[in-house]
Amino acid sequence: MDQLSGPPLTADTLARLDLLFADTDRGIVADTLTEYCGHGLPGCERPEHVDLIERIRLGCLEQSGGNLDRLDELLEEVAADWRELLAATDAASGA
Repeated sequence: MDQLSGPPLTADTLARLDLLFADTDRGIVADTLTEYCGHGLPGCERPEHVDLIERIRLGCLEQSGGNLDRLDELLEEVAADWRELLAATDAASGA
């Protein structure tokens, strides 16, 4: 996975992370999201894309179900194209 560095995690993202992941995994999940799910994602290069990055991060967390291996898979997928992740997340939430 290439580093894509992004903005700091928001309170909403951290709260979701805390709900889904064990105490022992939270630090690595937070670091991984910050490093690999950010402004380097396709279509997220500009500073004003922070809200989109937040949606992608939250989608990765939700779709991972608290599983580190699944989170890694999702981050690999969104590095190429995050649209399917957002569609699946929206469908799961009924949006």
